[in-house]
Amino acid sequence: MEADCVLSPEPGSTEAIKFSPKGYLQLNVNIATRGPISGYPNQSPSAIRIAADIIRDLDELESIPVEVPPSIKVLLEDAEYREWYDGIYGEGSAAVIPAISVNVGTIAGGNSPSVISPDCLFEATVVTPTGMDPEVIFKKAKTIVGRYPEAHIELEGADTGDISTTDREMPVILQNIVTKLGWPKPKLAPDIAISDLQYWRYRGIPGFWYGPDGDNVSAVNEYVEIEQVLHLVRTYVLASAQYLQKNSPS
Repeated sequence: MEADCVLSPEPGSTEAIKFSPKGYLQLNVNIATRGPISGYPNQSPSAIRIAADIIRDLDELESIPVEVPPSIKVLLEDAEYREWYDGIYGEGSAAVIPAISVNVGTIAGGNSPSVISPDCLFEATVVTPTGMDPEVIFKKAKTIVGRYPEAHIELEGADTGDISTTDREMPVILQNIVTKLGWPKPKLAPDIAISDLQYWRYRGIPGFWYGPDGDNVSAVNEYVEIEQVLHLVRTYVLASAQYLQKNSPS
């Protein structure tokens, strides 16, 4: 997998060129207890109740100190930039960029309303700021789950939020072409989501994504406007041609 630069049309906004996604950890927590009939709470704790306590405690992860890269920090210190970012992605979005967030996506447990639940499994994703070591998060999560002897935690997957330097040639090419096509000049921006471009960035290949609006990603009746699709096709063809011409051997 070799390249000089990679472009991706992942959802974001036609007003932004994304140079950095966030990272993530996916955790599984399994709780097992004896689980007698519900009239005997003295004989066994409820696995579901223990899961609820752990889920509450995992909010502590969001308080871990964070230091984002300088290229992101300088943007977030600009009040006008934060206002622009919130205007595109919704109020409070700029504040999410340097934040850790915990989401419990699935939970299953118990086998009868008349039995103290003997088992419970929940899956959680922790979204981390760019540059943060996922091992720091997992170490803290293990400590939290370790408070409950009936529980066991597993790490399903993790990726560090990566970054492409913003002084590359491609963002300038994209900005010039987009404005020539009559669309607003896109600004460089970090994202609050995760990107597949990490697989190239991990190999030292710069990657940027410029895509359609992402306000309904993974929502019911997800769609992309035809006008945006056509605009992206034109932009990518012209940007790729210009980049290759500038970087081809003379």
